Amino acid sequence: MKILWINHPEADYGASMLYDGVSKLLGAEDIYDYPVKWSYHGEHHCYRLSNIPEGNTGPIPWQTATPVHPDVDGGPPPNGQYDNVFRHAAYEARVVELLKEGAFDLIFMESLRDVAMEAIGRLAGVAPLPPIVVHDGEDFPQVRYERIAQLPSKPVLHLKREMMQEVFPSGQYRDNSGLLIACCPFSAPVGKIEQAWNREGGTPTKEFLDLDVCFLAGATWPIRQNVADSLRRMPDSLRKLVQIHPDSDRNFANKSMPTWEQYVTYLKHSKVGVSVRGFGWDTVRFWETAASTLLVTDETPVRMYMPNEYRNGETCIMFKTPEQCVDAVKDCLQNPERTQTLREACMKHTRTYHSTVARAKYALDLAALETRK
Repeated sequence: MKILWINHPEADYGASMLYDGVSKLLGAEDIYDYPVKWSYHGEHHCYRLSNIPEGNTGPIPWQTATPVHPDVDGGPPPNGQYDNVFRHAAYEARVVELLKEGAFDLIFMESLRDVAMEAIGRLAGVAPLPPIVVHDGEDFPQVRYERIAQLPSKPVLHLKREMMQEVFPSGQYRDNSGLLIACCPFSAPVGKIEQAWNREGGTPTKEFLDLDVCFLAGATWPIRQNVADSLRRMPDSLRKLVQIHPDSDRNFANKSMPTWEQYVTYLKHSKVGVSVRGFGWDTVRFWETAASTLLVTDETPVRMYMPNEYRNGETCIMFKTPEQCVDAVKDCLQNPERTQTLREACMKHTRTYHSTVARAKYALDLAALETRK
């Protein structure tokens, strides 16, 4: 199977997870990213778009750098800076040639952002296009029909990051046009996390080698600070690592956050890890924690549909309030054997059903069903 992967230069968590999974599932040589997204190939780059003066994208920590396709003419832009993301003219010509030959089985649009829309527009009318799958990993559940209407043909599948389970129990529905809209949440970069555990930069200091509870997050949602404050009030005898950035508690405000490699290694060395929703219900912290230790999570991500969901008391522990979070952590620490059993079940469930490869297979299986209709 050969895929034309339409992208944009900005960092996009959900898209990068799917690209990572699809590349591993099918082989990177059969994925043509267009325009070339250098952060997918381990390169840091800057770019300019019409709506912002300058953007900056580096390889996301969990992203496996794939080899640059041999058809790409030239290397990354000098010093990582370029004004035109469509700078590889010979590569673009090769993509058009392959389209004309019918070499691609699928177009995967990782986003409906501006450059991705421009990219598919450049190809429309130049050559026949294969079936289109659209992915939208933004922090809102609305379907952007005004963007879909601008595509050269109706997609066969639209993947949305978040969908409320109580509204859509199956995690999918068909709109009035017959388009299948399906939930495709973030996933766990298990391979990169395990690499980080064994990497020198991920080695924790001695004080964090055996933690009771770990909670590290950005201050993107108010309850994160509330949960952090509640955990800090737990007895000092507990070994806890709790940091929010930026932190409203002046005693912690100037503490620097660890590197990503250190962060996931701290989670590994903690009996439990806490996750709280961010801008969206679906948050990267949820998946990083579930891949590394026993997940103690607020209930909002679990109210969102996910294939092969986590279950309270079986593969995770759920709470509704900061006080309940503290009670859940206390209960876990008072029952070490049960906690270890749950921890192993959580990590196994994550690896079986929610790795980047598992999520890529889920998305491609849905696409295959729709293209056969």
